[in-house]
Amino acid sequence: MSIYNELNNLNLDIEEFDELSHFEQKKWARRVQKKIKPKKRHNLKIITVAVLMLSVIPVSFYLSAPLVADQPHVGGTIEEFVNQVSPPDYSAYKVQIGETAENEYGKLTVNEIMLDAGRILISSTFEPAAGVEFSYREHLLGNAKLNGQDISYPSGGQSIDEPGNAFTIYSEFDVYDLPESQDFQLELEINRVLRSEVDPEIIQNPWTFTLNLPGEQMKSHVQEIQLDQTVTLYDGRKVELEKLAVGPASVLVIFDATGLEDSFRLKINSGNESVIDIKTDGVSEDSLSMIRYWFEGDIPEEFILTPYDELNEVNLGDEIIISP
Repeated sequence: MSIYNELNNLNLDIEEFDELSHFEQKKWARRVQKKIKPKKRHNLKIITVAVLMLSVIPVSFYLSAPLVADQPHVGGTIEEFVNQVSPPDYSAYKVQIGETAENEYGKLTVNEIMLDAGRILISSTFEPAAGVEFSYREHLLGNAKLNGQDISYPSGGQSIDEPGNAFTIYSEFDVYDLPESQDFQLELEINRVLRSEVDPEIIQNPWTFTLNLPGEQMKSHVQEIQLDQTVTLYDGRKVELEKLAVGPASVLVIFDATGLEDSFRLKINSGNESVIDIKTDGVSEDSLSMIRYWFEGDIPEEFILTPYDELNEVNLGDEIIISP
Protein backbone atom coordinates (compact mmCIF):
# COMPACT_ATOMS: atom_id res chain seq x y z
CA MET A 1 0.00 0.00 0.00
CA SER A 2 2.80 2.47 0.82
CA ILE A 3 5.18 3.94 -1.72
CA TYR A 4 8.02 3.07 0.63
CA ASN A 5 7.47 -0.68 0.92
CA GLU A 6 9.91 -1.89 -1.75
CA LEU A 7 13.46 -0.91 -2.72
CA ASN A 8 14.82 -0.37 -6.18
CA ASN A 9 18.40 -1.07 -7.10
CA LEU A 10 19.83 2.04 -5.43
CA ASN A 11 23.05 1.25 -3.59
CA LEU A 12 23.03 3.27 -0.41
CA ASP A 13 26.40 3.47 1.33
CA ILE A 14 25.77 4.39 4.95
CA GLU A 15 29.46 4.05 5.86
CA GLU A 16 29.82 7.77 5.19
CA PHE A 17 27.62 8.25 8.25
CA ASP A 18 30.01 6.35 10.54
CA GLU A 19 29.80 9.10 13.13
CA LEU A 20 26.10 8.31 13.64
CA SER A 21 24.79 5.57 15.85
CA HIS A 22 23.44 2.41 14.26
CA PHE A 23 19.90 3.58 15.05
CA GLU A 24 20.47 6.93 13.34
CA GLN A 25 22.11 5.27 10.32
CA LYS A 26 19.07 3.06 9.83
CA LYS A 27 16.68 5.99 10.11
CA TRP A 28 18.55 8.00 7.48
CA ALA A 29 18.86 4.95 5.23
CA ARG A 30 15.07 4.50 5.28
CA ARG A 31 14.62 8.05 3.97
CA VAL A 32 15.87 7.03 0.49
CA GLN A 33 13.66 3.97 0.05
CA LYS A 34 12.20 3.66 -3.44
CA LYS A 35 9.43 1.54 -4.93
CA ILE A 36 9.23 0.04 -8.45
CA LYS A 37 5.82 0.13 -10.13
CA PRO A 38 4.49 -0.89 -13.57
CA LYS A 39 4.79 2.72 -14.72
CA LYS A 40 8.30 4.11 -14.83
CA ARG A 41 8.47 5.89 -11.52
CA HIS A 42 11.17 6.83 -9.09
CA ASN A 43 10.73 7.62 -5.41
CA LEU A 44 12.69 10.10 -3.40
CA LYS A 45 13.07 10.65 0.31
CA ILE A 46 15.56 13.42 1.01
CA ILE A 47 16.70 16.03 3.44
CA THR A 48 16.63 19.47 1.87
CA VAL A 49 19.57 21.84 1.84
CA ALA A 50 19.55 25.53 2.76
CA VAL A 51 16.87 27.67 1.14
CA LEU A 52 18.03 29.32 -2.06
CA MET A 53 15.92 32.44 -2.53
CA LEU A 54 16.02 33.76 -6.10
CA SER A 55 14.20 36.77 -7.47
CA VAL A 56 11.30 35.79 -9.75
CA ILE A 57 7.75 36.88 -10.44
CA PRO A 58 5.37 34.66 -8.38
CA VAL A 59 2.09 33.22 -9.51
CA SER A 60 -0.72 34.12 -7.08
CA PHE A 61 -4.38 33.26 -6.83
CA TYR A 62 -7.05 32.48 -4.24
CA LEU A 63 -9.13 29.36 -3.81
CA SER A 64 -12.30 29.39 -1.77
CA ALA A 65 -13.52 26.18 -3.43
CA PRO A 66 -11.88 23.50 -5.61
CA LEU A 67 -10.89 24.79 -9.03
CA VAL A 68 -9.87 22.78 -12.08
CA ALA A 69 -8.02 24.37 -15.00
CA ASP A 70 -7.66 22.99 -18.53
CA GLN A 71 -4.30 21.26 -18.90
CA PRO A 72 -2.59 19.84 -21.99
CA HIS A 73 -1.38 16.86 -19.92
CA VAL A 74 -3.19 15.24 -17.02
CA GLY A 75 -0.78 14.01 -14.35
CA GLY A 76 -1.23 11.34 -11.73
CA THR A 77 -3.43 11.88 -8.70
CA ILE A 78 -2.44 12.01 -5.05
CA GLU A 79 -4.34 8.75 -4.60
CA GLU A 80 -1.89 7.06 -7.01
CA PHE A 81 1.02 8.45 -5.00
CA VAL A 82 -0.33 6.67 -1.92
CA ASN A 83 -1.44 3.46 -3.66
CA GLN A 84 -1.07 2.92 -7.39
CA VAL A 85 -2.47 -0.61 -7.37
CA SER A 86 -5.75 0.25 -5.62
CA PRO A 87 -6.04 4.04 -5.28
CA PRO A 88 -8.35 5.28 -2.51
CA ASP A 89 -10.71 8.22 -3.01
CA TYR A 90 -9.46 11.50 -1.54
CA SER A 91 -11.74 13.77 -3.57
CA ALA A 92 -13.32 15.13 -0.38
CA TYR A 93 -9.92 16.13 1.03
CA LYS A 94 -7.97 17.49 -1.96
CA VAL A 95 -7.83 21.03 -3.33
CA GLN A 96 -7.67 21.18 -7.13
CA ILE A 97 -5.21 23.83 -8.37
CA GLY A 98 -4.37 23.81 -12.12
CA GLU A 99 -1.84 26.68 -12.01
CA THR A 100 1.19 26.75 -14.36
CA ALA A 101 4.59 28.45 -14.28
CA GLU A 102 7.19 28.28 -17.05
CA ASN A 103 10.93 28.79 -17.43
CA GLU A 104 13.73 27.57 -19.71
CA TYR A 105 13.34 24.03 -18.36
CA GLY A 106 9.68 23.85 -19.38
CA LYS A 107 6.20 24.07 -17.83
CA LEU A 108 5.33 23.00 -14.31
CA THR A 109 1.64 22.76 -13.36
CA VAL A 110 0.51 22.27 -9.77
CA ASN A 111 -2.52 20.00 -10.03
CA GLU A 112 -3.62 18.94 -6.53
CA ILE A 113 -2.78 19.59 -2.89
CA MET A 114 -3.87 17.58 0.14
CA LEU A 115 -3.14 18.00 3.83
CA ASP A 116 -2.39 14.72 5.59
CA ALA A 117 -1.11 13.92 9.07
CA GLY A 118 1.98 16.06 9.53
CA ARG A 119 2.58 16.76 5.86
CA ILE A 120 1.36 18.39 2.65
CA LEU A 121 1.15 16.25 -0.51
CA ILE A 122 1.36 17.88 -3.94
CA SER A 123 0.78 16.44 -7.40
CA SER A 124 2.23 18.38 -10.37
CA THR A 125 2.83 17.87 -14.09
CA PHE A 126 6.21 18.71 -15.65
CA GLU A 127 6.46 19.25 -19.43
CA PRO A 128 10.14 19.63 -20.37
CA ALA A 129 11.03 22.27 -22.95
CA ALA A 130 12.56 21.23 -26.28
CA GLY A 131 16.11 20.02 -25.72
CA VAL A 132 15.71 19.55 -21.96
CA GLU A 133 16.54 16.01 -20.86
CA PHE A 134 14.61 14.55 -17.93
CA SER A 135 13.68 11.04 -16.85
CA TYR A 136 11.66 9.28 -14.15
CA ARG A 137 14.96 8.67 -12.32
CA GLU A 138 15.42 12.40 -11.80
CA HIS A 139 13.64 14.70 -9.37
CA LEU A 140 12.53 18.30 -9.04
CA LEU A 141 13.37 19.68 -5.61
CA GLY A 142 12.33 22.86 -3.89
CA ASN A 143 11.45 24.81 -0.79
CA ALA A 144 8.11 25.65 0.74
CA LYS A 145 6.66 28.07 3.28
CA LEU A 146 3.25 27.79 4.92
CA ASN A 147 2.00 31.16 6.20
CA GLY A 148 5.59 32.36 6.18
CA GLN A 149 6.95 29.38 8.14
CA ASP A 150 9.58 27.25 6.42
CA ILE A 151 8.36 23.65 5.97
CA SER A 152 11.10 22.48 3.62
CA TYR A 153 12.64 19.98 6.06
CA PRO A 154 12.45 17.16 5.28
CA SER A 155 10.80 16.46 1.93
CA GLY A 156 10.08 13.50 -0.27
CA GLY A 157 8.74 12.87 -3.72
CA GLN A 158 8.49 10.80 -6.84
CA SER A 159 8.77 11.20 -10.63
CA ILE A 160 6.59 9.19 -13.01
CA ASP A 161 6.95 9.01 -16.78
CA GLU A 162 3.67 9.89 -18.53
CA PRO A 163 2.74 9.74 -22.25
CA GLY A 164 3.55 12.72 -24.45
CA ASN A 165 6.90 13.83 -22.95
CA ALA A 166 5.38 14.69 -19.58
CA PHE A 167 6.03 13.61 -16.01
CA THR A 168 3.96 13.49 -12.86
CA ILE A 169 5.93 15.08 -10.03
CA TYR A 170 4.92 14.24 -6.48
CA SER A 171 6.22 16.40 -3.64
CA GLU A 172 5.87 15.94 0.09
CA PHE A 173 6.57 18.62 2.69
CA ASP A 174 6.43 17.88 6.40
CA VAL A 175 4.47 20.32 8.56
CA TYR A 176 4.20 19.47 12.25
CA ASP A 177 2.51 22.63 13.54
CA LEU A 178 -0.43 23.89 11.50
CA PRO A 179 -1.18 27.64 11.43
CA GLU A 180 -4.17 28.71 13.48
CA SER A 181 -5.47 31.06 10.77
CA GLN A 182 -8.48 30.13 8.66
CA ASP A 183 -6.59 30.61 5.39
CA PHE A 184 -3.29 29.12 4.25
CA GLN A 185 -0.74 30.74 2.00
CA LEU A 186 1.62 28.16 0.53
CA GLU A 187 4.74 29.49 -1.20
CA LEU A 188 6.53 27.01 -3.44
CA GLU A 189 9.91 27.48 -5.09
CA ILE A 190 11.08 24.56 -7.24
CA ASN A 191 14.71 25.43 -7.73
CA ARG A 192 16.81 22.27 -8.13
CA VAL A 193 17.05 19.17 -10.32
CA LEU A 194 18.48 16.03 -8.78
CA ARG A 195 19.90 13.98 -11.65
CA SER A 196 22.08 11.60 -9.63
CA GLU A 197 23.29 11.04 -6.09
CA VAL A 198 25.56 14.09 -6.28
CA ASP A 199 24.79 17.76 -5.71
CA PRO A 200 21.56 18.95 -7.37
CA GLU A 201 21.62 21.15 -10.44
CA ILE A 202 20.54 24.68 -9.49
CA ILE A 203 17.71 26.24 -11.53
CA GLN A 204 18.62 29.90 -11.92
CA ASN A 205 15.06 30.93 -12.79
CA PRO A 206 12.99 28.61 -10.60
CA TRP A 207 9.28 27.90 -10.82
CA THR A 208 7.45 29.80 -8.08
CA PHE A 209 3.87 29.67 -6.88
CA THR A 210 2.01 31.59 -4.19
CA LEU A 211 -1.12 29.61 -3.46
CA ASN A 212 -3.89 30.87 -1.15
CA LEU A 213 -5.71 27.82 0.16
CA PRO A 214 -8.82 27.19 2.29
CA GLY A 215 -6.91 26.33 5.45
CA GLU A 216 -9.92 25.82 7.70
CA GLN A 217 -11.41 23.34 5.24
CA MET A 218 -8.11 21.46 4.88
CA LYS A 219 -7.51 21.32 8.65
CA SER A 220 -10.96 19.86 9.24
CA HIS A 221 -9.73 16.57 7.74
CA VAL A 222 -6.72 16.28 10.07
CA GLN A 223 -6.83 15.63 13.80
CA GLU A 224 -3.87 16.39 16.05
CA ILE A 225 -3.63 15.08 19.60
CA GLN A 226 -0.94 16.50 21.86
CA LEU A 227 0.06 13.55 24.03
CA ASP A 228 2.90 14.82 26.25
CA GLN A 229 2.88 11.45 27.99
CA THR A 230 5.74 9.54 29.62
CA VAL A 231 5.54 5.77 29.18
CA THR A 232 7.55 3.55 31.51
CA LEU A 233 8.59 0.28 29.91
CA TYR A 234 8.71 -3.05 31.72
CA ASP A 235 12.47 -2.68 32.29
CA GLY A 236 12.15 0.83 33.74
CA ARG A 237 13.27 2.82 30.71
CA LYS A 238 11.07 5.67 29.57
CA VAL A 239 9.62 6.87 26.27
CA GLU A 240 8.14 10.33 25.77
CA LEU A 241 5.07 10.37 23.50
CA GLU A 242 4.80 13.84 21.97
CA LYS A 243 1.99 13.92 19.43
CA LEU A 244 -0.36 11.80 17.34
CA ALA A 245 -1.81 13.15 14.09
CA VAL A 246 -4.49 11.46 12.00
CA GLY A 247 -5.09 12.38 8.35
CA PRO A 248 -6.89 10.99 5.31
CA ALA A 249 -3.98 8.70 4.34
CA SER A 250 -1.92 8.03 7.45
CA VAL A 251 -1.36 8.24 11.19
CA LEU A 252 1.79 9.96 12.45
CA VAL A 253 3.24 9.34 15.92
CA ILE A 254 6.07 11.58 17.15
CA PHE A 255 8.01 10.40 20.20
CA ASP A 256 11.39 10.49 21.97
CA ALA A 257 12.97 7.06 22.48
CA THR A 258 16.55 8.24 23.02
CA GLY A 259 18.80 5.45 24.23
CA LEU A 260 16.57 2.57 23.21
CA GLU A 261 17.74 -0.13 20.80
CA ASP A 262 17.03 0.36 17.12
CA SER A 263 14.34 -2.33 17.11
CA PHE A 264 12.02 -0.21 19.25
CA ARG A 265 8.68 0.55 17.62
CA LEU A 266 5.20 1.60 18.50
CA LYS A 267 2.82 -1.06 17.26
CA ILE A 268 -0.56 0.46 16.44
CA ASN A 269 -3.98 -1.18 16.36
CA SER A 270 -7.25 0.33 15.29
CA GLY A 271 -10.37 -0.12 17.37
CA ASN A 272 -11.14 -3.49 15.79
CA GLU A 273 -7.74 -4.83 16.91
CA SER A 274 -6.29 -5.02 13.40
CA VAL A 275 -2.63 -4.05 13.34
CA ILE A 276 -1.73 -1.16 11.04
CA ASP A 277 1.73 -2.43 10.17
CA ILE A 278 2.73 -0.69 6.94
CA LYS A 279 4.92 2.14 8.15
CA THR A 280 7.88 4.39 7.46
CA ASP A 281 10.30 5.79 10.01
CA GLY A 282 12.04 9.13 10.10
CA VAL A 283 13.32 12.01 12.16
CA SER A 284 11.34 15.19 12.84
CA GLU A 285 12.76 18.70 12.65
CA ASP A 286 13.24 18.56 16.45
CA SER A 287 15.31 15.35 16.12
CA LEU A 288 12.46 13.33 17.61
CA SER A 289 11.59 9.91 16.23
CA MET A 290 8.46 9.55 14.13
CA ILE A 291 6.60 6.62 12.62
CA ARG A 292 4.01 7.03 9.89
CA TYR A 293 1.37 4.30 9.59
CA TRP A 294 -0.55 4.06 6.32
CA PHE A 295 -4.19 3.04 6.36
CA GLU A 296 -7.32 3.19 4.21
CA GLY A 297 -10.93 3.77 5.13
CA ASP A 298 -12.61 5.72 7.90
CA ILE A 299 -10.64 7.01 10.87
CA PRO A 300 -10.94 4.45 13.71
CA GLU A 301 -12.66 5.48 16.92
CA GLU A 302 -9.53 4.68 18.90
CA PHE A 303 -5.91 3.67 18.48
CA ILE A 304 -3.94 1.32 20.69
CA LEU A 305 -0.20 2.03 20.87
CA THR A 306 2.04 -0.71 22.22
CA PRO A 307 5.81 -0.30 22.86
CA TYR A 308 7.27 -3.16 20.89
CA ASP A 309 10.65 -4.81 20.19
CA GLU A 310 10.41 -5.44 16.45
CA LEU A 311 13.53 -7.60 16.34
CA ASN A 312 12.48 -10.03 19.07
CA GLU A 313 8.71 -9.59 18.51
CA VAL A 314 7.85 -8.95 22.14
CA ASN A 315 5.95 -6.15 23.86
CA LEU A 316 8.08 -3.76 25.92
CA GLY A 317 5.26 -2.05 27.81
CA ASP A 318 1.54 -1.79 28.42
CA GLU A 319 -0.96 -0.66 25.79
CA ILE A 320 -1.86 3.02 25.51
CA ILE A 321 -5.38 3.74 24.27
CA ILE A 322 -5.90 7.04 22.40
CA SER A 323 -9.22 8.34 21.11
CA PRO A 324 -8.98 10.91 18.26
